[in-house]
Amino acid sequence: MRIRFLRDYQTKEATPQRFRKDQEVDVSEASANHFISRGAAEQVPDKVREPKPKTEPEPKAEAKSEPEAKAESKPAPGSSRIEGGKPAGK
Repeated sequence: MRIRFLRDYQTKEATPQRFRKDQEVDVSEASANHFISRGAAEQVPDKVREPKPKTEPEPKAEAKSEPEAKAESKPAPGSSRIEGGKPAGK
């Protein structure tokens, strides 16, 4: 069981244990009840972990700039247009 100490606390054992205020520790249920009954600690609620939302990067569509888009609709300089399968002007 996880508890959080509300104040500095030292056990009265042959080899005392020292705990600091706001320190969180995992202890047996009997030990937790001991510290809680003396007002030295409180139970820390179990953390409910929510699944992390998947944040996959969206594929970026390659947007063409306006000058590039216009350039694709015009013939390259020096080339002739072919209308109806024949070169223009013939």
